[in-house]
Amino acid sequence: MAEPLESYLPDGRDIRLIFFDVDGTVLGSDGQYPPSVKQQMQRVQALGIKTAIASGRPPFACQFLFDELHLNASGLFYTGAMIFNPATGECLRDHTLERSTLARLLRQIKANDIYCELYSEGRHFVETACDITLTHAEHLRSVAHIAEFDSFVHASAPSVHKLLVGVDENKHKGQLEALEAEFPRFIFAYARFPARPNWLFASVIAREANKANAFNWLLDHHKVGAEQVLALGDSDSDIPFLQMAGTGVAMGNAEHSVQRAANFVTKTADDDGLAYALKKLIPE
Repeated sequence: MAEPLESYLPDGRDIRLIFFDVDGTVLGSDGQYPPSVKQQMQRVQALGIKTAIASGRPPFACQFLFDELHLNASGLFYTGAMIFNPATGECLRDHTLERSTLARLLRQIKANDIYCELYSEGRHFVETACDITLTHAEHLRSVAHIAEFDSFVHASAPSVHKLLVGVDENKHKGQLEALEAEFPRFIFAYARFPARPNWLFASVIAREANKANAFNWLLDHHKVGAEQVLALGDSDSDIPFLQMAGTGVAMGNAEHSVQRAANFVTKTADDDGLAYALKKLIPE
C-alpha cells in the first residue's frame, strides 16, 4: 500500500523526468489549476527536470498546458495511442482503431444508447450534443464537432485514434465492461471525471497502444532510467506509469486501486495535491 506523502523524508532521489496526468491531477474538479501548480512547475523546470504529459487527452486539448505550464517534453496522449512532441508538433508514434471492428463497435454503442465521442484529425466529434458534451468541451478547451460516425469507418476516411464512451452507473452499471468483453481487439482504459462522479468513462484505443511499451520507448527517447522518473495520476489508466516509474504518486482523489499501485499518495487535486507532491519530492 502506498505511503502518505506526509511521512516522506528527502532521500536524494535523482528525478530527471516527470509525467503528469491532466484531469484530476494537474486540473481539479473545476477544470482549472491553482497558481501554486504553475509556481512549482517553473521551479522544477528551472532545475533542468523535463516535464511531460501522460494523459487520455489528445494533444490539441493540452495546448493551453503546453503554452501556460510549458509541459513540452515528449509525452503520451490518447491514453497511449500517440506519443507526441509538443516542442516540435511532431507525432513520434501512433496507433489507430482498426476500421471493421470500429464499425461493429459503433453500431453496438448506438444500439445501447451509450455516450460516445470520437477523436480524429486533431478534433473530437459527437453525433448529438448533450450536457456532458458541453461540460467536457469546457474542460478540453475545444468545441465538439457534429458528424455521423458512419463516415469514419470507410477506407478513405481519416483514422480514428480513440473513442470516449461513458455510462451513468446508477442506471447502466456493468454496461461498459460487457462491451469490453465483446471487443477484445481494443483496450478499454477506465477513468472517472470529477465533474461526473456517478459516471464511468472509458477511452477505447487499439490493442497495440501498450502503455508499458510506450513508457520504455519514452525512457530511451529521453535518455533516462526508470528510477529517474516521477509519475503522477488518479485513474486506473495511469497505473502502468505509476508502477513502472521509480516514483509513482497517486492523487488523494484516486480510487483505492490506483493508490495501491503507487509509492505515495498526495492530497487531492482540489486541495493542492500536485504542488504539495512536487514540494515534498523535489526539495529546494
